[in-house]
Amino acid sequence: MDIKSLIKLVDAVEALKLLPRTGWLLRGIHPSIAETVSSHTYEVAVLGLLLSRELSGLGREVDVGKVLTMALIHDLAEAFIGDLPYELTRRLGSVKEVIELEVLKELIKDNELISIINEYVSKGSTEAKLVKLCDYLSTYIQAINYLNHGFTDVQDIRDRVEGVIKELLLDSDLRPLSELVNELIKELREKN
Repeated sequence: MDIKSLIKLVDAVEALKLLPRTGWLLRGIHPSIAETVSSHTYEVAVLGLLLSRELSGLGREVDVGKVLTMALIHDLAEAFIGDLPYELTRRLGSVKEVIELEVLKELIKDNELISIINEYVSKGSTEAKLVKLCDYLSTYIQAINYLNHGFTDVQDIRDRVEGVIKELLLDSDLRPLSELVNELIKELREKN
């Protein structure tokens, strides 16, 4: 990696520290307290580390390094294209993923990392499915936190994401985590 590429990556990471997640802004969360993309990314990585170790303990083969790599760079392209609202992302479908991949190819210039991101986008491995689960779990946790602080407009995000989490847990690769994740959701809901 040359110094220009490294500086561009550092700048991207810096931008993500300041970029609030759009879904929260659209629900009335003030930018000063809105979760940033980088804080979301950090939580996804921590959840990925913990749940990959849990899966390994349940006899499933999981590459923790790959999980952490996916988690840490899964939203990196947002430094250039922004954090798009859910409704736009839903309508764009795979177009968003194609654009993000193009941005990452220009930014990273590392075929192994691009391959890992392709795997994440296609949910082509246990690791990719696990990071998707952690991505949604992080959003769920944040929605619960906002609800606990009186921001009732985020309830639709919590409910939608909970449905996606339950769907992901039906996958045979993630099913061993069902009991733990469902217990976490139950505990979080009871705090609300």
